[in-house]
Amino acid sequence: MTSATSGSLSPSQSDHQSVETKPIDVLLRETAINSTTMYLLSFMVVFVIFYVANSVVGHYWDISNTLFYYGADFKEFRGNWSRSSVVTIYGVGPTICFFWAVFCFRMYFRTYKKPGLAKLFYVWGVVHGFVMFFGAAAVGVFTRSGFGYAIRWAYMPMIACFIIAALALIILLTVGIKFINFFMYTACSLELLEDNESKKRFVFYAVLVPFMVSSLLLVASQVPELFLANILLILSPALIVLPVWARAQTHHGSYGIATETDYGISKTWLIVAMVILVGYRLFLASGIKIIDTKVESQATEMPEVKSNQ
Repeated sequence: MTSATSGSLSPSQSDHQSVETKPIDVLLRETAINSTTMYLLSFMVVFVIFYVANSVVGHYWDISNTLFYYGADFKEFRGNWSRSSVVTIYGVGPTICFFWAVFCFRMYFRTYKKPGLAKLFYVWGVVHGFVMFFGAAAVGVFTRSGFGYAIRWAYMPMIACFIIAALALIILLTVGIKFINFFMYTACSLELLEDNESKKRFVFYAVLVPFMVSSLLLVASQVPELFLANILLILSPALIVLPVWARAQTHHGSYGIATETDYGISKTWLIVAMVILVGYRLFLASGIKIIDTKVESQATEMPEVKSNQ
């Protein structure tokens, strides 16, 4: 991704035709496919960060765990659980995801007026990064798992935990209300945003369709281990996507968008996204053992650690 600031995620010219020869409906379909591709790639980045961090920090605390496609599984051995280990193991992943969102936010502003798919990757990176922090806080508190453990064990009374969860949901909704312009700048042509009706159609294809299609694929990738926490995390981008869609119905504004004369479906990145999704699912189906705890006999108790976390 290091060269993405110069539009290195842009599809190759061999995959495309000129924008001038394509009807708006074709451009919208291509936008939907490209946006779905970047949605999946971006989600896999933060999902891997989220759960690999759990597992690696567990290794640091000498707590045995196995990394599966649905998360780090700590159920085999308890290990040396303590307040510090619980807070760091379940808090580091979401925190890294938050900083990833900040990084994507900065990179978006370097790419949003340039041709290519980099800006789409980064705008979805902001969405998923925030979801894996704020959404994970709310999901963790309500399901008593994951990030919720870190919050509850950080000397937080239950009422404070629920207040944090409610604030996290409000923040995601606020991001969604304010985020529409970020997606508008990803349009490949000003023709897609000629009037209010055009903007509604663009947001439907560029934002709502990728969310719905990707959510179905991601939930399917969790079968048969369909844990509630993971399903809620996969669906949590709705808290940003739906406000964006709602605002598109009445939104007004003009945008300095770079018209892409060779826009089309990026077959290369679509294949990469599918390979990563399927490969991740298959590679971690049997799990990867991170470490065998050295001191099982000195295990300390903690609240029930669900196997998907």
